[in-house]
Amino acid sequence: MNKDGELYFTDSKFVDYKNLRAVIGELYDIFDFIYHIASEYLSGDPN
Repeated sequence: MNKDGELYFTDSKFVDYKNLRAVIGELYDIFDFIYHIASEYLSGDPN
């Protein structure tokens, strides 16, 4: 994740789609992990 300067905009204030896609991908992975952990916990699956 690019944390230098503005997160979603380049110097000319256009949306930085490459960076936005990377950030959304990282968030998807995090929420997917949380979903699977919560699902296994709530289902009582011992694996």
